Amino acid sequence: MKQKKVSARLAALFLSLAMAAGVFTAGVTPAETAVVLAASKISESKAEKIALKNAKVSENKAKALYTIDTSKNGKSAWRVSFFKKTADRKYTHYIYFIGSKDGSIIKKSTKGVTIIRPTRAKDIALDEEDYDRDDVDDLDCDLDEYDDKLVYDVSFTVIEDDKSYDYTINARSGNVMDSDDDD
Repeated sequence: MKQKKVSARLAALFLSLAMAAGVFTAGVTPAETAVVLAASKISESKAEKIALKNAKVSENKAKALYTIDTSKNGKSAWRVSFFKKTADRKYTHYIYFIGSKDGSIIKKSTKGVTIIRPTRAKDIALDEEDYDRDDVDDLDCDLDEYDDKLVYDVSFTVIEDDKSYDYTINARSGNVMDSDDDD
């Protein structure tokens, strides 16, 4: 593996120098050079595996796994964020910056968070539409992720007119982040 990385880096360096000098030997095109250069960057999936392994969290235990390409301390990096449940309504939020070139951990942090109960999220959604539990059917509430945050997806149907509603509730603050109805 190490030999492959070194070879890819040497090839990328050679091709970069050749491009800078305007020399393309053996029919090497700029597109082929880009492929070699891209191969020297670790994948999003690899960055996630590095962070999860370091945190000792299995992929199926990680909630709201969210990864973006960014930079940290002037280095190209993957920002990997996820939550792990530690107790009822308690989660640990992990944030890792993984070097895009070498997979090194540039920075990591953890923070404990507490979320509202699912019943509270349901009540918030119902209050938004001024309905009681007796007025609705199929009242569902699932913990999910949205834009690097833990959220509850709440949905219900009003019995009287068969109208459906969907709400995204921030699981930490209880704020409504998004709503939709079937109109």
